[in-house]
Amino acid sequence: DTFTQSFWLRAGTYTFSALGLTSTNAGKIDWYIDDVTITTGQDWYSGASTYNVKKTVGSVAVIGDGYHVLKGKVNTKNASSSSYFMFLTKYWFTPSAD
Repeated sequence: DTFTQSFWLRAGTYTFSALGLTSTNAGKIDWYIDDVTITTGQDWYSGASTYNVKKTVGSVAVIGDGYHVLKGKVNTKNASSSSYFMFLTKYWFTPSAD
């Protein structure tokens, strides 16, 4: 499965963060900005359900000021996971200079 979210952002280097639930049935997600990969295989599996887990990707380059598209693609899973579910609460960008 794939989902997209449009957003406005200035060009620069950012840390990308996602907040969600890790669980026994969660998948792995690949993240893209404007169809350029920022990370692959971010694993949301855990042996027990854990809420409010924050996962980050540092040094994400955003090219050009303005409109961008964030895409998440769940296409694999941890060998121990029973499924490909993804339970995300929110995701955001923080300037790396902060």
